[in-house]
Amino acid sequence: MTMPADIFAVTVLSVFCTAGFFVLGVRAARLQRQMLEQQEALLAASQRLALLEGRGGGRSEEPRDFTSSLEEARVKVRLEESGGGRAPGKYRYVASLASRGMGAVEIADVLGISPREAEQLVKLAQVGRGGGSDSA
Repeated sequence: MTMPADIFAVTVLSVFCTAGFFVLGVRAARLQRQMLEQQEALLAASQRLALLEGRGGGRSEEPRDFTSSLEEARVKVRLEESGGGRAPGKYRYVASLASRGMGAVEIADVLGISPREAEQLVKLAQVGRGGGSDSA
């Protein structure tokens, strides 16, 4: 009489295992999709950076095409969504770009802000790293 109980136990165990594998599969698919989105964003950012580096640092007088405007909008949205607040994310991004040797004009172009604001943010980043000069 233990045979039907054993079959029931094996059936229940196999149902739970199947459900577990299903949940793992869903999570793996979600993680893979997120990773792909992050890779696409990273590729777009590196292409944008390469474009700026190849331009020699100055602002282009050419009209901007839709693709570059769209990419700038995506960068702005990612900056606003990261870190809970706009300013800290922007400061980190400016510090990162400045540490890679980008000037204020290039950073202003990437972030879509005025060169003056970019210059101030670069100075703040330098002060934050301890690289600013003490004039007070």
